[in-house]
Amino acid sequence: MKNTSFIIALHFFLSIILLSCNIDQEKSWQIDSPDNNIRIVVQKGTETDLNGLYYSVLLKNNDTYKVFIENSQLGIERADSKFVDELEFVKSEASKDQNIEYNMVSGNRKSYKNSYNEIKLKFKNIDHKNVDLVFRAFDNGIAFRYEFQKDSSKIVQITNEYSSFNFGDGNFWAHPYDTITKYSPGYETFYKSLLKIGTNAPKNKNGWAFPMLFETQDHWALVSESGMNGSYGASHIYGDCKDGNYKIKFAEAKEARGFYDNFSTMELPGKTPWRFITIGDKLSDILESHMVTDLAKPNVLKETNWIKPGRATWSWWSESDSPQDYNALVPYIDLASQNGWEYSLVDANWNEMKNGSLKKLAAYAKTKNVGLLVWYNSGGKHNIVSEAPRDLMYNREIRLKEFERISKLGIKGIKVDFFQSDKQEIINQYIGILEDAAKFKLVVNFHGCTIPRGWRRTYPNLLAMEAIRGAESYKYDSDYPEMAPPHITTIPFLRGVVGPTDYTPL
Repeated sequence: MKNTSFIIALHFFLSIILLSCNIDQEKSWQIDSPDNNIRIVVQKGTETDLNGLYYSVLLKNNDTYKVFIENSQLGIERADSKFVDELEFVKSEASKDQNIEYNMVSGNRKSYKNSYNEIKLKFKNIDHKNVDLVFRAFDNGIAFRYEFQKDSSKIVQITNEYSSFNFGDGNFWAHPYDTITKYSPGYETFYKSLLKIGTNAPKNKNGWAFPMLFETQDHWALVSESGMNGSYGASHIYGDCKDGNYKIKFAEAKEARGFYDNFSTMELPGKTPWRFITIGDKLSDILESHMVTDLAKPNVLKETNWIKPGRATWSWWSESDSPQDYNALVPYIDLASQNGWEYSLVDANWNEMKNGSLKKLAAYAKTKNVGLLVWYNSGGKHNIVSEAPRDLMYNREIRLKEFERISKLGIKGIKVDFFQSDKQEIINQYIGILEDAAKFKLVVNFHGCTIPRGWRRTYPNLLAMEAIRGAESYKYDSDYPEMAPPHITTIPFLRGVVGPTDYTPL
């Protein structure tokens, strides 16, 4: 009897050892797109780093697969634990033929479709904490993010992310992530064209900004991010891109006048934004793609029939002081009415209006069947721009009261300006404005802001965002006339891909 017990115990012990060996031996995983033309390979260790985690992207070439994106680092770090190396594989979960279908209120088309296969890889680190790495393979690209389930920590700080995009040789187009000034960063630098992959960002800038366009191996790829729900700040790319390896960088510490953290605080369970790469063999494949909204959270608004995209007259360009004079604004409402345009925008400092009031102007616009959009400063302590109204968009209680007030006047929408930061606190302000504006049936245009990151699918009342060095630059930038042609012809293939652009053309 004793021998039998010993043999059973020995078999059990050996089976545990063998199971552990099998787990350790599994060091590579892959997922193909539904059409099998794109393959993602995730692996533990490379020739130069035996303990790290990396991914690569391969494209089908006849009957074989050719590396398109070389080994690119993965990993994320929390204040309480690190998920970069010495990760133990736990298990994988795969789901295939997942379909995305949705309609949009605004943009360049009404209906959108895409499909993907997904793999979720579960790892445990040396602190016995878990992280899930999720990859999606689409027919036109790939996406990945990190997910944390509940553990001993309810709230965690994400202090670093090691994700990178390694493109090897070729060309790329991008714009620098701007230096920090009173009015920046606001994604308003000039796009740089036909640079060699690996070119460092200008020394007086803070890296490269999303989106980025690459041409390599007879294919095109656009890199950006999506799926931001407020649990994470927005990212850009380090300026040092040695050997074509582009690494994720969080917001600069001095953004928003140094207020707020430049790391992210996440409540568990939690998910990071999607990092995505759209891929095509023609530039038109990039231009016509919509992965930024495919990866975003679906529409959360119950009713959308009140949301009306439209054209607007705008007095500020030709008369910067016109918002302060009722009589100066009336002709612009008349112009919109004569042309059948939906809106007229009342820009900065309308709260100092003479010869009338916003209430009177809204009543007049109603007689002309023109909706009014009104401007606000986003500050808050995070900017010192003096244009007003100020301090009505940051505090939620104050913001709700203002939205209630202007909605009763018949105002149809708002333009909110001067955010100047990608920190998590400011990302949450964007989302809060969209949620609260929807409660009062107000459409939204963000100006002096970050790039679109898919929010217009989640909150269809978001109609446009600036995040571009636009036509208003003719007023104050002597270099703009010379720089405009290459800049403007680049915009559709980068900035235009990720969402509607407030280029201020009229």
